[in-house]
Amino acid sequence: DGAERRGSKAGSDRDRKRERGEASKGKCRGFNNLNRQLLQKKKMPQEEEEEATRQPPAICSRNSRIACNVIFCNFSPRIVQPVWINFSGEPQPYQNLKPGTGRRMTTYLGHPWMFRDADSNDGLLANQEELFLLNSNQNGQLIYVNITLPVYTLKERCLQVVRSLVKPEDYRRLEIVGSLYDDLENGPNVYRDLRRISHQVAENE
Repeated sequence: DGAERRGSKAGSDRDRKRERGEASKGKCRGFNNLNRQLLQKKKMPQEEEEEATRQPPAICSRNSRIACNVIFCNFSPRIVQPVWINFSGEPQPYQNLKPGTGRRMTTYLGHPWMFRDADSNDGLLANQEELFLLNSNQNGQLIYVNITLPVYTLKERCLQVVRSLVKPEDYRRLEIVGSLYDDLENGPNVYRDLRRISHQVAENE
């Protein structure tokens, strides 16, 4: 009987230890799951910025069968890259335009276009607007899209020149005001421009 009681007690001790071990494992699993969820929800600032940069903007092409004939005319001294904003809001680059040249294109109503400096990615103007968007076919007439330089601020122009002369990895070797390092590194970005224009459109509606 004593042996049976000792065996039963030992078995009970083992069962309790096993239960505590399982409970401990359960707590660890629960903690790990919760921690994983929190980590998934909480993103580092740079990750949020990268995700925002990749996120397609609200401006995008609409389904349309109404074709329009346009001529992209590069009146700027820059090599121009036409950029069509597709149905997902993603920029789709087209063949570059050299200064003083033009190209006849077929586009559609509700299809937005932007124009960028092919070398620096700086934004350019189309008929004095940042975004070219046809809302009517103007009775089938040929439409001219005149691409020109915007009036850059002195700071913007200086940043353009520095970016053209200095490699990105050497920006922070320059003896300039510290805040300009970030300005140099945060160069022109078509996604950022699209988000800004989208916000402006939303505010005006």
